[in-house]
Amino acid sequence: MVYYEASIEELKGQMKNRRPSIFILVMIIFGCGLVILTDMLLGAVGINREYRLTNPDRMHRKDRHLLFIERSYLDLQVPIMPTIVFDQDKREPLYYWHVKTNKWGMNEDDFAEEKPDHVRRIICLGDSCTFGWGVSREQGYVRLLHQELARSSLPVPVEVLNAGHTGFTSFQGRVLMERYIRFWQPDFVTFCFGANDHLIHGAAQTDKEAYHKNQTFQYRALSFLEKSNWFLLMARSIRKISSAKTQTVSKHSEHINRVAVQDFAENLLAMVSVCRQIRAVPIFLTQPYFQQQPGDDVYYQTMLARAARESVVLVDCAQQFHRLKQEWGLSLMMPNRLYIDGIHPQAEGHHIVAGMTAEALKPLLTTRQQGSGQGDIGAEEIGEQIISGQ
Repeated sequence: MVYYEASIEELKGQMKNRRPSIFILVMIIFGCGLVILTDMLLGAVGINREYRLTNPDRMHRKDRHLLFIERSYLDLQVPIMPTIVFDQDKREPLYYWHVKTNKWGMNEDDFAEEKPDHVRRIICLGDSCTFGWGVSREQGYVRLLHQELARSSLPVPVEVLNAGHTGFTSFQGRVLMERYIRFWQPDFVTFCFGANDHLIHGAAQTDKEAYHKNQTFQYRALSFLEKSNWFLLMARSIRKISSAKTQTVSKHSEHINRVAVQDFAENLLAMVSVCRQIRAVPIFLTQPYFQQQPGDDVYYQTMLARAARESVVLVDCAQQFHRLKQEWGLSLMMPNRLYIDGIHPQAEGHHIVAGMTAEALKPLLTTRQQGSGQGDIGAEEIGEQIISGQ
């Protein structure tokens, strides 16, 4: 009995000693719950909504690997030429453009990742010109290409998917190809890059540098913390105070291309290599813009050289647009028959690209056997073919 009473007293003493620890634990749980609850309330009232929508902008979201990409299921009006459009122009269809995206941020309807049986899948990879900036989905060259091929007497139905993304360079196209498109079982992949790679007005850093920065622990931790409305609110406040004190602008950005010429060549080679690993046929589309002189454009020349070296089918849109610009006597006054703003094609320009691409694809689609097993003609057996449009 004495031993039992002693044990009770010891137990009471231990519980008394643990009370501060239990109290601290309860307070920590209560504090965390309060922070989470208020964070949810901040999100409900939209305290950071505008910041999230404009970071990087209303059309795009951050992506650790792709740097940025269109938001999923967009359905909004955006200015075709943001630098000259004001809010009062919002109802004027000449200046605004309706953007709709699928779950991958593509200017496409949703589709099955696994290719349907007895269908040849063509994926068009590129930047905003491929995405269809400034024109309706039906006027873009990807949709026109599908219609042109559907009218042709091909042995097997075709499916043409638009994997263009606004602002993309060949670096982002390479990442997209390696991480996503290769698993969508394409039979043909078209590549149209160049304008954003050299980015006439320059960039703060190269895409390769931005990519490596995004892989650091600091960036990944910051991206995780930015999910918290409390953290985001405090970070924005601190940034606003600090930016008001120091207004510094980097001047070296005027001289940096987003993708250097040698990296452009490597990116093209990497995309071709992925195609050949999955037994898809790569096709290069040279990218035209109004002020381009094909003979002096090193990115254009690099694509031609890479196509010749790797025996890749080449659709020379840039040369054809340059010839038509001179033949039609077009000026830089926008819009004109070929361009909306000097870079993005008008509806007539998209018709030209679609026609030239269809001309390159038709003989390949009639000779290439469906499937990925034996009897399939691989990309390395296609050989070089140049479509100039002339």
